[in-house]
Amino acid sequence: MPKWNGFRAIASRSGCTIEIMSKSGKSLARYFPEIVTVLAAKYERDFVLDGELIFFIGEILSFDALQSRLHPAASRIARLSVETSAKRMLFDCLAVGGRDLVDALLEKRRAAIERFHAAEVNSTSLLAPATTDERLASVTPSLKRGLEPQAASIISITCGS
Repeated sequence: MPKWNGFRAIASRSGCTIEIMSKSGKSLARYFPEIVTVLAAKYERDFVLDGELIFFIGEILSFDALQSRLHPAASRIARLSVETSAKRMLFDCLAVGGRDLVDALLEKRRAAIERFHAAEVNSTSLLAPATTDERLASVTPSLKRGLEPQAASIISITCGS
């Protein structure tokens, strides 16, 4: 899985309850109210999405700017969320509409995350690039060694994965 220089996070909604959880199981929701607002506006009432919270300064991803959001003062978080919104890089859809997709083929989960992303009305999320082209997928490991950072961020989807 590519690293996007952000916080890996699972975003979920069950009815009116929205949560954003870190890899370590800590809630990140209070630090990213703009993301919670977008998730609350979704038509779909039940979902679990895997992705990464990211932050751009211009066209560059900034982990330092993202870390500045982990602040105890709610007023600062509110101000920063308006001044500079975080984004979500979407990787995978683990559940949607009451259907558990964890054991589904990656192709099916990818189709679900693409539909979910297409239904979003604003631009707080980005969809991680993916390919079914085995030639490109076989090149990806060498690219990950630093030859082409952007191309290394492609999720390879092969039949039966």
